[in-house]
Amino acid sequence: MQFGFGGYQNYDAEQSDREKKRLKKKEPETGLADQFGYILTSPKDYKAEAIFATIFCCLPIGLVALFYSTRVKHHYKNNRLIAAYSSSKVAQVLSIVATLIGLLLWLAGVIALVVLK
Repeated sequence: MQFGFGGYQNYDAEQSDREKKRLKKKEPETGLADQFGYILTSPKDYKAEAIFATIFCCLPIGLVALFYSTRVKHHYKNNRLIAAYSSSKVAQVLSIVATLIGLLLWLAGVIALVVLK
């Protein structure tokens, strides 16, 4: 322990030594750092959801969702974070819309078969 002015213990020096040791042991985080030093992780690309929507629900909208989901990683690797996050959001919304359209069409088909029988 170090003593500061007037014989009082200086806990700041001890705490900073502990902090330095803790930071040395810590592994670096993955992701890009923004201008303030925050680590920005890659946004979710929603590729599985887009593939599901393309195959089982609505092909045209699912293909567009699949296109945007593949662009997420490309934008993130080229350090275009706003474009990556916006592509991620578009892929998510289009996947949800394609799934809902597919479910509504399936439900309409089932209702039509029941009514026509």
